Amino acid sequence: VGMGAGASSASTVQYDDTAKRHSLAEFRRLCPEGKDHLVLSQIRQLQSIEGAPMDMSHLPTLYVLDSDHDGRVTLDELVEFAKLCARKSKDFGSHEYQMQMQGLCTLRMYDALSLEGGVGDFAGWFEALFCEGVPHKAFEGYPGVEFAARDCVHEIHEVTQMDEDYGCSAQRFFDQVQRTGEEQGIMSILDERLDELVPVSVLRLFAKAYAGGFLRLMADLHFRPEPPVS
Repeated sequence: VGMGAGASSASTVQYDDTAKRHSLAEFRRLCPEGKDHLVLSQIRQLQSIEGAPMDMSHLPTLYVLDSDHDGRVTLDELVEFAKLCARKSKDFGSHEYQMQMQGLCTLRMYDALSLEGGVGDFAGWFEALFCEGVPHKAFEGYPGVEFAARDCVHEIHEVTQMDEDYGCSAQRFFDQVQRTGEEQGIMSILDERLDELVPVSVLRLFAKAYAGGFLRLMADLHFRPEPPVS
């Protein structure tokens, strides 16, 4: 038993060392000089550890990677996530690894969203993730309204797979977000200043609706959240 435990411990150290080296190399490759974190456009360029392929556009994966949910990924967060990936690579078969890891991340996100206030926290993270590094804009005539760029909407469209899952094109999604803003009386689609912009508050509404749909789907599939550790 002692030898088995020792071998397992040595294996874990080896996986962790590989994860640290890989994470540092990727962070240096993608992090702009003078910055101490990655934003979504850079996160999506991360390359997986050999033998542990990951889809860095999978929303629950991004949720687990960004462990403090501030919309940014630090080197420490990247190292911890890479350690998890490396360790799980020996538990999951190579052919099913990515699917199993996505399942693991999906369940972790589900447990978090199921907590009291979980949907609101998710919406805050969602906004931070997609709008980080993209300054919001404000305009005279729209007091208290912040606007985000079209690029944010396109990235949301890609990561949430609106095209694949719902047959909704990027332009149609953008138009719908703008129309929702107009229906709420917080923007006018006739205002040329706003042609390439959407209200941030509508993105928050979308995030909450997305989270609600996600929770309903998991419930329909008879999943039950893990109780929080006391």
